[in-house]
Amino acid sequence: MKNRKLLVLLVLLLALPSFVYSKTRTADYDNFPASGFRLGLGYPYLALRYKAVELKYFVEQGMDVYGARVNLTLLRRGSINLYTGLEADLINFNTEDIQGTGEVILPFIGSELFLSDRVSFFMDLGPGSISVKDSMGYEGSVSGLEWIINTGLWIYF
Repeated sequence: MKNRKLLVLLVLLLALPSFVYSKTRTADYDNFPASGFRLGLGYPYLALRYKAVELKYFVEQGMDVYGARVNLTLLRRGSINLYTGLEADLINFNTEDIQGTGEVILPFIGSELFLSDRVSFFMDLGPGSISVKDSMGYEGSVSGLEWIINTGLWIYF
């Protein structure tokens, strides 16, 4: 709960200058972005996207996730985009009790709301197929379907 409050405060603090800045400029959302490059700041991951291809790095204590996404814009209306896509991730985990590797396949659908002509808020979700395998000799593996939600800010260049 404490982390959620901190995340909301951080998003509000980052978005406030964007709202002020957007009042002084007129954004042409239909023709933006010109360069196609954007940096994604999510919780707790970073992403770099060029046009429809995105690379992600997720980090949490004892776990690293490297992934790639392909995005398709379904609808663009003013400052709102609706999109879908497919994500594939590789997982490496190493905790006190267990270590191993895994994969995630995630079809998703989401939306993006431009806060200014250089910053947008995004949220997407989908059913992720997660499969992990122990590499410590226990020969255990687990797989299943989990709903995954991604939220964050895109900063356009």
